[in-house]
Amino acid sequence: MIASLLLRLKSLAVVAGIAVLSGLTLNSAVAGGAPETPPHVLTPKTEALYPVLEIEWKALFADHVGFVRSHYMTGHERERFRVVIERGVVYTSQGDVFPDASATDHFIYVMDAAGNFYVGNQTLDPKLHHSSFFAGKPVAAAGEIQISKGTITMINRSSGHYKPGLEAFQRVLDELQRDGVEIEPLRSGGNR
Repeated sequence: MIASLLLRLKSLAVVAGIAVLSGLTLNSAVAGGAPETPPHVLTPKTEALYPVLEIEWKALFADHVGFVRSHYMTGHERERFRVVIERGVVYTSQGDVFPDASATDHFIYVMDAAGNFYVGNQTLDPKLHHSSFFAGKPVAAAGEIQISKGTITMINRSSGHYKPGLEAFQRVLDELQRDGVEIEPLRSGGNR
């Protein structure tokens, strides 16, 4: 109970701009654009806010008998792919600014019903598909994403496994905006 109270006080201190309890500096950015401190909340969001999409049955079938079978993650494994977005900056679940990608990297994402994002590089693992993150179970949205210096530069709704519509993509943009991402430059990604 005391730990829970301290965590709440720490969160309130950050929201109020008081750095005494948290030990954080609240400078919004340093050279290069990323904040100098990692996000203060690394734990996943837990309250389900969004409806979910079922996987397309053809994609589910292909996951199990296709030429390149999909790898389905365990919850522990999935946590390594969760990202935290705070003040518009994307961090790994360990608190590091999301690493820059090479020109040949192809990143995909899914968003769960609580608004958590999971991002993986298909170039490094051809068995990684949108269905991999939640082992073929429903997700709120899925697509492709590009991140540079911790900033989302492109996001879309391109997923053959879940086929998210414009409403699902709008929920992605809403969640990103809640997390401090400037979404106007990203809006065109919903058309793919």
